[in-house]
Amino acid sequence: MTTLLMMARNLVSGLFILSFSALILFVTPAQSKAAAPHLSHSSFFSAPLPVATIQGRAKAVGKDLEGQTQESLGEITGDQADRAIGVGKQLEARLRHTVEDVKDSTGLG
Repeated sequence: MTTLLMMARNLVSGLFILSFSALILFVTPAQSKAAAPHLSHSSFFSAPLPVATIQGRAKAVGKDLEGQTQESLGEITGDQADRAIGVGKQLEARLRHTVEDVKDSTGLG
């Protein structure tokens, strides 16, 4: 039973990572503006976001979802180590969001 839960946890984590990787590819603007100047992301947003900021935020959201999943599985199985690791991943995600907020406010993004 434990092996089945570990496989389910790995599958869920993999799906979250895959979905956020696809989100990064979809949201990230083309590197060359000469290739498609009319499709620039700045026409959709008032101020363009740096690619690093988008990627950092997506990684933070992915880490938060991974932590929530692991914490939930720990609660279901009664495994306190999984719960603690899940909470730790959520704290790491909050820290990543804070770093991105500082980058945005200082213009270092």
